Amino acid sequence: SLVARWIVSRAVVSIDTPWGHLLPMFQFDLPRASLYPGMPVVLAELRGVLEGAELALWFVTPNEWLQGERPALAMHTRLPAVRHAARADRYVALGG
Repeated sequence: SLVARWIVSRAVVSIDTPWGHLLPMFQFDLPRASLYPGMPVVLAELRGVLEGAELALWFVTPNEWLQGERPALAMHTRLPAVRHAARADRYVALGG
């Protein structure tokens, strides 16, 4: 299935649980039954630094680089700023 391919290719935020994979809803455009277009761009900046629940938490936590806005909401109107925030947080997490 398409969802299985997204999980295997790590195109989505997926949290492993004893009951299976949990996929946070913020990453999906439900009326179109697709991923939000900005997800791959932002995930590319954070992969290898954050995984699973940490990655999901990053998207729903107010971010200083976004003046307190949550990346999951900001990516719909300010994708370049969210990408910059992800890149900056990656740099900080890697001790740069």
